[in-house]
Amino acid sequence: MKATELMARELPDLKWAVPKIQPAGLTILAGRPKLGKTSLIEELGIACAAGGRALGRIQVAGKDVLLALLEDTPRRIKSRLELQLEGAPCPDRLSIATTWPRMDQGGLEWAEAWGKKHRGGVMWFDTWARIRPAGSRNGTLYQDDYSGIAGLQDIAGRYELAIGVAHHTRKMGSDDPLETISGTQGLAGAADTILILRRERAHRDAVLFVTGRDVEEAEIGLRFDPGRCRWTLLGDELSEERLAVVRVLRQAGHALGVKEISLALGRSYESARVLCWRMGSASQILVEGKARYAYNPRTPETPETEQSSLDLSVSPVSTVSSVSFVSGVSGVSGVQQDDYGDALMQEPDLDEEQDEVEHAFDPDELVQVVR
Repeated sequence: MKATELMARELPDLKWAVPKIQPAGLTILAGRPKLGKTSLIEELGIACAAGGRALGRIQVAGKDVLLALLEDTPRRIKSRLELQLEGAPCPDRLSIATTWPRMDQGGLEWAEAWGKKHRGGVMWFDTWARIRPAGSRNGTLYQDDYSGIAGLQDIAGRYELAIGVAHHTRKMGSDDPLETISGTQGLAGAADTILILRRERAHRDAVLFVTGRDVEEAEIGLRFDPGRCRWTLLGDELSEERLAVVRVLRQAGHALGVKEISLALGRSYESARVLCWRMGSASQILVEGKARYAYNPRTPETPETEQSSLDLSVSPVSTVSSVSFVSGVSGVSGVQQDDYGDALMQEPDLDEEQDEVEHAFDPDELVQVVR
């Protein structure tokens, strides 16, 4: 194709699952274990399926949504949904899978089968480790990571899907958020959008770092409510960790070095250095020479406020028992659908024996099984 031909074509606008956060394409959501990534996925999925407000504020259009929550049992998922919905009916366009084969064992075909029937929909896989294909004998680790996830990126583009994959970050920190993603840079290289969730243990506030091919790089303040399993957008309100820095500098009355700030906050030097640098870049604190910061009187110290609840009144909804489930164990070539109010309600704990129905995978059958 000549460049002149491309410039003459009328192309559709970019579609979004969640504006400014998740466009159509492949998204990787990375963070340390047990930070609330699954709850964030469910928060976004419920909003997209209902056509309500994601994170309490961001209006989203209604879409078909499939959440592959491969590390959870239906009982645990139902418990979280009841908290997240807060008595509201469950969106009828939300489907949930508790099993998925690995990408090289039929998982890619399952994803394409769903995408064909639900063009423009949203898919989330939690986590990448459950569906990651086995490494090749001849390829490099980078090639294995890139090729392993690139198939999902191709399917997302083919069917205008917003596909998300939850993954972990490594223990070692870095100034570059992309370098904290576990594995090689092949995963980040194949993805269209990268989301890095950072939250200190025992703290409610978090920062969602957003970057990608079609999104503006940004850091978004979020607040987690463990009692409701809900994430909300902070907006202009400072997070708890940033508010603590502002108060330390205001009480000091003069510029402080990173070491002094880290001791006052009880944080590591590295985490305090990165936090102060980001706050300085955002003009939330003043930069006074190399690695020294001062209080900015123009920065508002906003007290905690409760965010608005998720608006689920836009699209047709049904009861919690209407959520479509595909149950089983990830990696096996079998699929089973049960009514949530019957068999799945009695699913045993992980350490008890689980009944399964196994049979050969058929992509056409999946279209009938997963709504």
